[in-house]
Amino acid sequence: MTDSGVSVGAANGEDDIRLSPGERQVLIEELGALYPTRTDARPLLADRLGVPPSQLPGLGPGLSSEKVWWAIVDELTDGRVAAPLRRLLTQALADDPRNGRLLDIARRHGVPRPRPRPRWKRPGALQAWRRRRRLAAAAAVVISSAATLFVVAPWSGSVHDPTFRPLGRPLAGPRVDVWWVAVAPDGNTLAAASKSGSVLLWDISDPARPRALPPLAGQAGEIMSVAFAPGGRTLASASRNGTVQLWDVTNPAAARRLGPPLAAADGHSAWTVEFSPVGNLIASGNDAGTVQVWDVSHLTEPRPVGTPFTSGNGEVWDIAFTPDGDTMAVAGWRGAVDLWDVSGGGQPRALGLMPVQQSPYKVKAVQSIAFSPDGRTLATASIDHQLRLWDVSSPLTPHLLAGLGQPNELWAVAITRDGRYLAAAGADGKVRLWDVSDPTRPRPFGIPLTGPTSTVTKVAFLPDGHTLVAGSRDGTIRLWTSS
Repeated sequence: MTDSGVSVGAANGEDDIRLSPGERQVLIEELGALYPTRTDARPLLADRLGVPPSQLPGLGPGLSSEKVWWAIVDELTDGRVAAPLRRLLTQALADDPRNGRLLDIARRHGVPRPRPRPRWKRPGALQAWRRRRRLAAAAAVVISSAATLFVVAPWSGSVHDPTFRPLGRPLAGPRVDVWWVAVAPDGNTLAAASKSGSVLLWDISDPARPRALPPLAGQAGEIMSVAFAPGGRTLASASRNGTVQLWDVTNPAAARRLGPPLAAADGHSAWTVEFSPVGNLIASGNDAGTVQVWDVSHLTEPRPVGTPFTSGNGEVWDIAFTPDGDTMAVAGWRGAVDLWDVSGGGQPRALGLMPVQQSPYKVKAVQSIAFSPDGRTLATASIDHQLRLWDVSSPLTPHLLAGLGQPNELWAVAITRDGRYLAAAGADGKVRLWDVSDPTRPRPFGIPLTGPTSTVTKVAFLPDGHTLVAGSRDGTIRLWTSS
């Protein structure tokens, strides 16, 4: 079936596209924004796909359009409509031809860009929201200073921005520094690395009523970093004594150690550990500036991938992988971030370099990094009071998109799973929020989240993007919610 000259793949006998979970999430989010009500969705579903909305899960007042669209897509992909994902993508692009997130998916899967549908009017709420974004961007004051772009946006909020509020009382472990927090992919378990020498665990399946679980003990030294594998059944912890330990957390209440440490104590502190989103690799970096990658496709038989290598950027403070697992970013003490190709299964290969940026501060260490869900943007949080956004769509030639000067040292940054919001925090104990839907024009919103009485060392969003976790050197972990 076609409409207004739009070429629909199914009509031409083409197979449906195969979307990754992240791409499917993006498609559904954009469908929810473009067609939030039954009236908005009727032309798409009834006229173009031939399925009356009355035969599908209903969109209505008080319902989350995104959740309803999940259910709609599940039904459409159950054989009711030929090539539904291809057709939904094509039709949505015909209605919103400048939608960059959908255009990215279309390019990756070879879906031709459709002819825009004439005289289509966006739903009022979305139209108003985008108008406000344009006005905010027009009002922004751009200051170019010392090769760093500082964006000061006067617009501080929108009716569509979430408002975060404290959720319950702080989680208190041993009253010692909390160095790292990580949330399991299903959002049900929270892990924290602390100076106590144990990995602290909580059941947060009900974030309003977190329940402490037995800590993971026995790994010598302070625990500096923790990370969950993509399936959520394995946890890795890195220690100040240089060891990296794997844990089976299939049942977090009865977690157990998985074999001996991947790295033996060598006199160097392992500051960070991270799993590839694909789940086949794990990487750790230490205070000597050395990075080691292991293949953990078989957890009982982990093996080193190549030899340890030095990034040349000093102590390694954070490691992150692109969502496809092909590229690894390594952040260090000297203020640069290296990009490495880890797609070949052999020795990691150096790609691009995000160089040290000029600033009035002597120490420029990049403490924390986070990729956007599409892997095209990297956020960096630095000791030199800077939050920066980089275009890494071409890893060989990364370039700066925006730099945001902050009142204090930055230690932590995180991005929501949908890529819309970013949280950053640091030495002043406050967590600040931005809308980064357009990474070239990040927009702050809301007021800083307060509560920690010392440096916030790490922040993380739960998968739904509505709950935020922060660990602090005051020995507490705090949660905020916008739901």
